Amino acid sequence: MTDKHPWADAIARFGALIEEEYRVVSAWILEHFHGDPDARAALNELVSCGADPARLAQLFSKIFLDRTMGDHDEGSPPGRWRSLAKKLRRDAREIKSANHENVPWKGSILGSTGQEPWLNLPDLLVAYAKRIEARIPNAPKGRPARESREYPPLRDYITSATGRGHYAALACLITAFNDWAGQPRTVTAASLKMLNRKR
Repeated sequence: MTDKHPWADAIARFGALIEEEYRVVSAWILEHFHGDPDARAALNELVSCGADPARLAQLFSKIFLDRTMGDHDEGSPPGRWRSLAKKLRRDAREIKSANHENVPWKGSILGSTGQEPWLNLPDLLVAYAKRIEARIPNAPKGRPARESREYPPLRDYITSATGRGHYAALACLITAFNDWAGQPRTVTAASLKMLNRKR
């Protein structure tokens, strides 16, 4: 029986972990909305008119992750992804430069053809690093994105899904989201309408 490379299981989990980060953030946001009476009522209003709560949570999670990336916080989910990608690239360089004759598990995973498929590991690590980097959301450096960048995708989705803006309900959700994200700021229906007029 051929032994697996000692890192095989960890490498196989990277893609799933990235996807899970997004799902977890979306679930947290929905949980917060359901726990806030005003936000719950606003969400129910939008859903009753045709909006998809999962899609709304995804749009809010994108805003949250963009803000987090803007803060360059290594403890944040995207910050950890960035650090992981750097580590994968560093490991790939170290493996390429290592003395492979001294690798203890080399002989146990040689194929019947005598080839050494594990020597492709650096390329696999770099490929995973690229995949991780491609999933890190783009965000402006420094302060979180301005309202004029953050809110239009939410407004556009609600208008498309329900046929009208529902500015009061959206403002309520954004305000609840800001509280959850640790950046309390009240957003009003009037301010969202103003953004719409400025487009």
